[in-house]
Amino acid sequence: MAIVGVGVVVAVSALLPQWASTTSDSERALLVALMAFVVGLCLLAAGMSSVTEVTTEGVELTFRLVIPIWHRRIPWDDLSVDGVERVGVIRAGGLGLRYLGGGRVAVLVRPGPGVVLHTRGGERTYVVGSDRSTELIDTLTAHR
Repeated sequence: MAIVGVGVVVAVSALLPQWASTTSDSERALLVALMAFVVGLCLLAAGMSSVTEVTTEGVELTFRLVIPIWHRRIPWDDLSVDGVERVGVIRAGGLGLRYLGGGRVAVLVRPGPGVVLHTRGGERTYVVGSDRSTELIDTLTAHR
């Protein structure tokens, strides 16, 4: 929730000085809308999470912005694990659900290690950010 606090401080400190110089109700309404928009973005970022579930059928990947917005199920017979890759925010183009081109998809909520999963046909590669990448690799290879 610290990101929400930072967003509120940034929105208020950037836009509040403009309040005194506004001369019309429409300008003030625009400033209020901008502040609400920034706070809303911060709330979405605070609710960003990813879940990787290992089931008897395969691996399920879910990305959430408060509610689930993306979900993939990869069956065991279509899955290969390719180890851990260091994933940087700049290289991935930011945090969140990132389409990197060439069939690569990154699911990142923070920079750090990402487990690389390939579909057997090679059409998709998923880079899944995980604080527990070693544990995830061990669990995935144990199910193979």
